[in-house]
Amino acid sequence: MRHYREITPPAGFAPRPGRWIASLGALRARTIAMIEDLDPEILAVVPAAVPNSIGTLATHIAEIEAFWILERIGGHPLPATRREIYRMDLFGKPGAPQAPRAPARYLIGILDDLRVESCAVLVEMGDDDLDGKRVWVDPDSPQDQELFTVEWILQHVFAHEAHHQGQIALIRRLVSPGDAARAR
Repeated sequence: MRHYREITPPAGFAPRPGRWIASLGALRARTIAMIEDLDPEILAVVPAAVPNSIGTLATHIAEIEAFWILERIGGHPLPATRREIYRMDLFGKPGAPQAPRAPARYLIGILDDLRVESCAVLVEMGDDDLDGKRVWVDPDSPQDQELFTVEWILQHVFAHEAHHQGQIALIRRLVSPGDAARAR
């Protein structure tokens, strides 16, 4: 039997940005499926030899999407209250605490709401806009700058979430008795 698979852009999007949104959407659906059934206690566990909880990783996935799509691509700096929700500038810093214990619905709400905003930025883009460039200036060293294409940013956001999705899968196996039993 032959199967045909394709990435179809949602209605209203130009083909290239639309395919990225469809791909990011499929990836996000898997991330949500991995956390939606977990209790807040499991979401907050930091297993030995793993640096972050599932809740922290989910919040960090939102942080990176907000930084790259809303701020860099969209040019919309987030207010301090939003930066606090996404724990901007905390992840990976020495001594940074884990994300506060929260139910899966809260984390999913953050991810879903952010995706709506990301789509609002990307729906305005045509195919050629993905070749556009964005500049990031290091706030601690303004002479240091980096230049990115919009499409590189989208690829980075996709790869970033996929990377942390793998970590979430590992942590689930380490801390969730039901997952460990099913894996055998």
